[in-house]
Amino acid sequence: MFLILGTIWQQARWNNYSPVRETVSSLAAIGVPSRLTMNLITLAGAIFFLAIAIKLDHCGSIGRIFIGVAGIGLIGVAAFPVPSVTEDSAWHTAAATVVLVLMCLWPAAAHFGDRSHLWTVSVRQSVISTVVMAVVGIVFWLNWLVETPIMGLVERAFLIMQLCFLIALIGTSKIKLATEVCQPNCALQE
Repeated sequence: MFLILGTIWQQARWNNYSPVRETVSSLAAIGVPSRLTMNLITLAGAIFFLAIAIKLDHCGSIGRIFIGVAGIGLIGVAAFPVPSVTEDSAWHTAAATVVLVLMCLWPAAAHFGDRSHLWTVSVRQSVISTVVMAVVGIVFWLNWLVETPIMGLVERAFLIMQLCFLIALIGTSKIKLATEVCQPNCALQE
């Protein structure tokens, strides 16, 4: 939620910015007024992702690694900004691609590796989540390639969806683990 609210806050502060037409990366482009604050918001998001990957004790290690590497990718997004609102950077695009792809794949990957038996979200639910995010990601990618006038809006829908799936799937697994898997007196470790 911090990333979503921080992005909304930054785009509201910049009068010439169009959240429908321009990407979130434009808010941190070299020379724009929101660059410093947006980079701080992105780095805070990276810390949150890394904390989730470390603390998520009821998920397969592969899923946790994907979330953690996505957090590292967010650091790359901040470290390699786009040169301007209208230009792209190969390093920035690579870092953003790592984040977006791994955030699509982590739900399915949560079923693999150590502790995957504790991931109580069904394989079907995880695969559907991954496929839905991947389809929306491909729609964003096509809009980005063609630079459609709604590219920023599609990107925001994609990012919000990824963050909502992260919260919903982790919450669902934690609740199911507490209510269905554990005995009535079993407490989840915090």
